[in-house]
Amino acid sequence: TSQAVVSGRVTVKTAKMDTENKKRDATMHDAMEVSTYPDIIVEVVDWTLATAGLIVDGSSLHPTAIPFTLAIKGKKQKLQGTVTDWSYTGNAINCAVSFPVSLKTSGIEAPSVLGLMKVADKIQVKANLALKKI
Repeated sequence: TSQAVVSGRVTVKTAKMDTENKKRDATMHDAMEVSTYPDIIVEVVDWTLATAGLIVDGSSLHPTAIPFTLAIKGKKQKLQGTVTDWSYTGNAINCAVSFPVSLKTSGIEAPSVLGLMKVADKIQVKANLALKKI
């Protein structure tokens, strides 16, 4: 039987990342060296149902995991995201993917808060995805 295979690439412009706090954004942009490393790249290669950790939700199946490669500041890391809020209609899939990112592994020095304490090395990232079949 044939099986769907998903591959894709998402590029995030680091200079456009916005936390709705100008001072925090400036610190983040400095730490990420946005002029040297303008992009964060996420790549999914040959994702199949066999690697998706399928669960039954009512009358449908949906994945619970998605493996991908994340490149921040030119450093690649293989990660796995947890998939939630899955919906499929026609040719579109919507879901949320969450995953931990190590600042140290990404080459980012953890900033301090009020000069008293450092931000934790692992931060939790959540992205909402809208995928369309092409």
